[in-house]
Amino acid sequence: MPAERSLQDFIDAMYSFGERHDDGRIEFNMDRLQELVRDNPEHSRQYVELACRKAAAMPGYVQPAAVVAIAHQLATGDRDLVEIVVKCADEVGGAPYLDRLAPQPRRAAPAGAAERQAARDWWRDRDEADAICDGCSDPLRRGEGYMVSNLVFSNGEVQIPAGDMLMCQRCFEKLQNRG
Repeated sequence: MPAERSLQDFIDAMYSFGERHDDGRIEFNMDRLQELVRDNPEHSRQYVELACRKAAAMPGYVQPAAVVAIAHQLATGDRDLVEIVVKCADEVGGAPYLDRLAPQPRRAAPAGAAERQAARDWWRDRDEADAICDGCSDPLRRGEGYMVSNLVFSNGEVQIPAGDMLMCQRCFEKLQNRG
């Protein structure tokens, strides 16, 4: 975000990275918020200071101030804004609002999602209608399989890089269960 943007532009962008749920919660995309605060450290500070001033009358303002402060710390390593919010929460009785902040765990991609996508990409670059599993030699139809990279075979003494291997679901699951 260019420096000539206003604090209001920063706030609008911040809230555009939030998804409001039916229960009133707002879940922020922290990756995008970190990028915003990294590009706008002065607006981050201004927003936290403004929200803390508003918290004197409405302690709930410590929540969005904390979200920005945490994103700022994650993006820059600077803990100053977090300390400002904690001090503010103590002064205005906003600690219960901070306690309600519960980071949601990131939804992990299903096991094998990256390998499935890599296989789809591999097929897209080829004209063949079928292939064979590099693990068991079973036939694979176009679009099937899992592309596994960076495998290393070892007998305990010698390690041999295997390169990329297109595997059927059964061989891929066996490989996953070994590790």
